[in-house]
Amino acid sequence: MRTTSTTARNSPANNDVQKGLNIRPARDDDENTLERLASLLSFLTDYEAALNWPAREVGGDFYDFIPVSEDKWGLVIANVSGKGVSAALFMALSRTLVRAHAVGKPTVSQAIRRANDLIAEDDRANMFVTLFYGVLHPRKKTLTYVNAGHNPPVMLRREGREVILLEAKGIALGVMPNIELDEREISLRKSDLVVLYTDGATEAMNDREEQFGQQRLIQLIDEGRSLRAQELITRIQQGVTAFSTGQPEFDDITIMVLKVAWDEEQSV
Repeated sequence: MRTTSTTARNSPANNDVQKGLNIRPARDDDENTLERLASLLSFLTDYEAALNWPAREVGGDFYDFIPVSEDKWGLVIANVSGKGVSAALFMALSRTLVRAHAVGKPTVSQAIRRANDLIAEDDRANMFVTLFYGVLHPRKKTLTYVNAGHNPPVMLRREGREVILLEAKGIALGVMPNIELDEREISLRKSDLVVLYTDGATEAMNDREEQFGQQRLIQLIDEGRSLRAQELITRIQQGVTAFSTGQPEFDDITIMVLKVAWDEEQSV
């Protein structure tokens, strides 16, 4: 297995699908949201939005799935520093600003830089948020992304058992205004697997004060690459839980899994 570092199926029960995936439309009255959702889900083998294990009653992890335009979808996974009510409020602010600036025609980096300027301006609690934001273009079969100091998502290629870490130059949001973010694009191929996660997964501790770590996570993903998305999330949950048996959960864990399936001959 080579590691490379690079700096749900659709259902007629649309309301149930939308609720199950925790997708929030850009506008409640947007009549085209479900149509775009069906189009995206037909591009993916299956899609499981997240699994959250809050370390406390109120956590700071968040994820989102944003209809950016008619043929593009934004996906976000992020982790706010701190815990409790203050972290939850900062999370809500950050999520709202990211969503507001993602919709329309800004580039991926422009959207997050604009959101960061407002987050930094309103940060009275001296908090910050690490964030991965990508725009999925189903027709072009690409994912364009920025990484603002977040754990790099893990991408497994079908061919060659190659592991790609979706890294890019950037710092956490809220630290300072006018940040620079390196925007990158990666092609998506049939049967590719992408796993996004927060640091609660890799920083889980065992009784010897060892962290679960990125390599154990990659191994779990590789071993479960043939599983359905929800089954893979369960496998990761079981692995982290077994590793940290007897230890308190000290951080939130959020996981998003994307599995790709389409006929490459239909690519535009």
